[in-house]
Amino acid sequence: MVDTQNSSYKAKRIWVVILIIGATVFLIDLMSRDIDDPSFYLILVITVLLNVYGFLYVAFSFSAGVKHQTTVKQMSVIIDDLPCSTPVFEETYVQKSDSDLVGTDTHTSSTKRKKSRPSPTIDIPKPLQMIPATPIYHEPADAANYLNLLSTYINQCGLSIDHNDAREMFACMAASKLIVLKHEHQTIAQRFLELFTDFVGAFLFIDEIDEDSVRFIDLLSNPHQLHRCIKSAQEHPDMIHVMLLSDISLSLFAEHFREVMAYALDPLLPCVIKHPDFQRIPLMPENLWFAVIPDQNTEDFESGPLARSAMTMTLTTQVTPPLDSVHQNPLKLSHRSLANLLVEGYRKHHLEEEDWKKIDQINLYLRQQTQQTIDNRLFRQLERYTSTFMIFGGDTNDCIDRMLSSKLLRLLRTTLPDLGNEAREDLIRLLERLYESDDLNKSKSLYRLIQARQ
Repeated sequence: MVDTQNSSYKAKRIWVVILIIGATVFLIDLMSRDIDDPSFYLILVITVLLNVYGFLYVAFSFSAGVKHQTTVKQMSVIIDDLPCSTPVFEETYVQKSDSDLVGTDTHTSSTKRKKSRPSPTIDIPKPLQMIPATPIYHEPADAANYLNLLSTYINQCGLSIDHNDAREMFACMAASKLIVLKHEHQTIAQRFLELFTDFVGAFLFIDEIDEDSVRFIDLLSNPHQLHRCIKSAQEHPDMIHVMLLSDISLSLFAEHFREVMAYALDPLLPCVIKHPDFQRIPLMPENLWFAVIPDQNTEDFESGPLARSAMTMTLTTQVTPPLDSVHQNPLKLSHRSLANLLVEGYRKHHLEEEDWKKIDQINLYLRQQTQQTIDNRLFRQLERYTSTFMIFGGDTNDCIDRMLSSKLLRLLRTTLPDLGNEAREDLIRLLERLYESDDLNKSKSLYRLIQARQ
């Protein structure tokens, strides 16, 4: 895959190689002659210097390319076996921003509403005073304690939160670059994301999607925030960026935002942005996550491509009276410190072999009955999700429950149209046999919904 900048670098290297070859041939020719002219030695020195310059240039270009891949290599420790897929090409436009960004800023824009959708709102009281703290970007010594501080902070700011919801947010970020946030009230889901990004020190940008015709390319120009988010992520490579797309139908998202889904499914495969006005940022920055809050009329289940690429969180968060004054969190997470946490979790925390064998049985059944499988990319998502959930203090049973409800059962739901009636009943019986003895309240409620709609 060749982007605009790589093409330029390669062209320069080709010309330097031609220069080296030409200078070398000329040098050999000079050495074969018997010339007493003093200028001969000057020409000889210049030719040798050109050769040295050419070799140093090629060597420096190679080392610079290796250095540029440092963060990608670090992340590849936990995504080592991802297969390649077709890269996404899309034209984009980015407008310069005059304002500097800070970690607690939220940038919002919306499209013009073309049709009315019922979107119930709920009042979320906020603290009267937020006491600022000087941010320190550093990896926390204890991930579980950091999670407790996050949950306390969100509660103090007016949302009662289950610790597992907070753990699941980190786990979803480890598993995918695309997260679907669901709640009966969109305002609560958005407020949760605002508080989460504020606590960890991430930059949050929001585009409200009120038109069914809006596509990915449309959000890359004024007045939308996506172009500002991409530019900011490029300019602040060690800062976590979250791009929230709010009030959108999941079926329309799957149709019009295929670029985002491809980026989420293969995070190490760059999503190329090709446009003459956007040559300085040819690739989707790796420190960027997408979040989606669907509209109130959206479907219960995602389509096949969306279910494979995204992680889905169903929040149990509710409104609670906030404190009058809340101290902001000083300990923030940089992109690098988050990556270090994910790698540590992947190395230290694993599900038991028995739990993975259950997923193998489901995968074997899918192979026998359909063209769909749980491939390496999906297994890596599940591994990153479960290890991250546990490094933040979650227990194994809750981890399996959340993993099933946020990913695996949603994947299985997309296979039902490919199964006959008897095969569907066999799949349901297989799930009952594998997980009947486990206390999995969250996933079993979703399982009953799947069973009712098979």
